[in-house]
Amino acid sequence: NFDLNKTALEDIKLAPYDEVRVSKILGWDSTDYETVSISGEVRKPLTTKYAKGMSVDDLIVMADGLTKRAYTKEIEIVRYFVDANQTRQRTILKEKLDRKSFADIKLQPYDEVKIFTIPNWYERKYVELRGEVRFPGKYPIETGERLASVIKRAGGFTKEAFLQGAVFTRESVRKNQIKNYNQTLAKLKRKLAIYNAMPANAKASASTENPVSILNEVISEAKKYQPLGRVSIKLDANLTQFEKSPYNIVLKDKDTLTIPSTIDTVTVFGEVFNPSSFVFDDNLDSEDYIKLASGFTRAADKDRVYVIHADGTSEPIVTDWWLWRSYANIEKGDTIVVPIYIKEYNNLDLWESISKIMAGFAVTAATLNTLGVF
Repeated sequence: NFDLNKTALEDIKLAPYDEVRVSKILGWDSTDYETVSISGEVRKPLTTKYAKGMSVDDLIVMADGLTKRAYTKEIEIVRYFVDANQTRQRTILKEKLDRKSFADIKLQPYDEVKIFTIPNWYERKYVELRGEVRFPGKYPIETGERLASVIKRAGGFTKEAFLQGAVFTRESVRKNQIKNYNQTLAKLKRKLAIYNAMPANAKASASTENPVSILNEVISEAKKYQPLGRVSIKLDANLTQFEKSPYNIVLKDKDTLTIPSTIDTVTVFGEVFNPSSFVFDDNLDSEDYIKLASGFTRAADKDRVYVIHADGTSEPIVTDWWLWRSYANIEKGDTIVVPIYIKEYNNLDLWESISKIMAGFAVTAATLNTLGVF
């Protein structure tokens, strides 16, 4: 090996059958001629031979010009150089064009020019308003725009709007809910696989009350009630007042707000003999509605009954055993949920996993009920 910085070529003597190999500089490309390139918002991004005195303007012309999306106030140039250790390095230059033109910026061999896109050019964001607003439809939004602004653009609410039952959904929330939903199902399957692998549990496999049959029922229901990405929200008919509310949130792409018409029913869902919706009566409580649904099934968990309100919030139904009455604030559009009773099997914690899944599709069922599609 010879270092040509220390040894002149004429001092290197060759012998018969010698093979000479000249290594390329580290980081150098394989072409044997100097190039320049341009990418980004030009019609034909390219790499071409470098010519002495070439400018950025020359390169843009060779690339068939700029697109309509091109940002012309600043460009980036990646420039390469060889350091003292004969290693290729690079530096990134930002060229401001407030006082320069493309023709003023001269290129050096192996420069890579980047033409930026005008900020926000591709960020076309839409939200959709459905139901009882004056002008339902999709609305383009600007970054930072809030809910009250779009409701005003939609003409506000109609007289039939049931604001307590407003359903606001967000795509990122839906994806996260589905991810957690599937993780919980997978966790449950692993627990049951361990349970079924125990010889002592083999005889229980034929029982309708065994964990396998419970899981199959839960999975079957879970397929029907995938999460919708609902975010609980409280609206105000006075939009000027609503603008000051914490619920006047900043919107994101694909957000959806659905305003149903007045709902005059209460739904009972889960482990009752007749899951259904019943006309709201201010004189009835949760116990009365469960009786209208023909009462609890044998699989019902009577101690964990709860209500999902029309706005998406929920609360447990507290039972007063002295008076044999249950109490919760039941309003129009609410859904009373009676979960399935889960036993403990050899210290196998099924309740936590199954209750999460059941709560998930109960929320979905309540939402669909609010939207009038359940």
